[in-house]
Amino acid sequence: MLSLNNKPCLFSISFSGYIIYYNPPRFCVYISILTPNYLGSYTNTVSTQPQNTAGMTKKLSRASILYSNSNLTGIRYNYKANTTITILQNVSANVDKVRVNQTGRIAYINNSNYTNVAISQSKSTAVGQYKRFKARTTLYSNSNLTGTKYSYLPQTQVKVVRHVSSNVDYVFVVKTGRYAYVNSHSYR
Repeated sequence: MLSLNNKPCLFSISFSGYIIYYNPPRFCVYISILTPNYLGSYTNTVSTQPQNTAGMTKKLSRASILYSNSNLTGIRYNYKANTTITILQNVSANVDKVRVNQTGRIAYINNSNYTNVAISQSKSTAVGQYKRFKARTTLYSNSNLTGTKYSYLPQTQVKVVRHVSSNVDYVFVVKTGRYAYVNSHSYR
């Protein structure tokens, strides 16, 4: 990384005995005159910082491979186009840590594999909100609505802990203290 007075610069241009430094945070341009003592070899490297897209929900734009390691190695997971993912962390400029909403799998992906448009959440229930069931409702132990079934009466109060997918929520039943998964269309 280039520096001017020990401050990082994004790039520099050298011509006819002058060096122009560009420092984007302050949008300043510095011009230095090259002297014989200053001439030497240096490497011009551009450091790109990852975009802060953590927490955004996006869709895969094409069939994609997700990886178990952040350097895009290890176990490979294949997913079809239009699979919805939530970005958990921006690891680098090209790699993001994501959660696949349908399966709950956490993996790493090259961020060129999803669309640049964030999906707006059309959920009427916010995380942390208290809701009541509108009819007799079955809760499940697994996020794909399988496993042990728990049946609850209408008007049972639950707290939405998190949205697993567009149709499934992870909830806390206030009366029993049970955590389980439910179809998100079960609330009043």
